[in-house]
Amino acid sequence: MKVNICYPGKGFWSFDLEVEDLEDVFAKFNHGSGKECKEFIDQRMRSLGVGDFVQFDGQWWECLSYGWEMVKPNYVIAQCCKKERRHFV
Repeated sequence: MKVNICYPGKGFWSFDLEVEDLEDVFAKFNHGSGKECKEFIDQRMRSLGVGDFVQFDGQWWECLSYGWEMVKPNYVIAQCCKKERRHFV
């Protein structure tokens, strides 16, 4: 499954991963979870946190202090990915 990650002001990454849900994505992109994926380690990414965005199953989600909130692509672009606009079209 295609998973896109956007950190506000820090960049955009796209991966093909086997993931079941957003919590699985969160575990694969967090140091210390014990489930970190190779892509996360190889790219030397920081852990996902509040205010970061994940596109999973074709829908964008914002990471909250507890859980996720579905957001529109234009919101993601406005918040963090203006330079990567081509990836959202």
